[in-house]
Amino acid sequence: MNQHIAEPFFINRQRMNSTFADAIVQGALSRDEIEDEIQATAKALRLIADLQFGRNERE
Repeated sequence: MNQHIAEPFFINRQRMNSTFADAIVQGALSRDEIEDEIQATAKALRLIADLQFGRNERE
């Protein structure tokens, strides 16, 4: 079976989510820090998708 090109990203995202969840459970992050991290992650993913969609539209 061929590996999906994004599989390494999905694996790393699972690790990041697990680490992030551990930090939340341990009380290592404030509510503001949690919200900031969620917003920053969403913004980064949106930017990557926008760049890719723009690239696909030009091709």
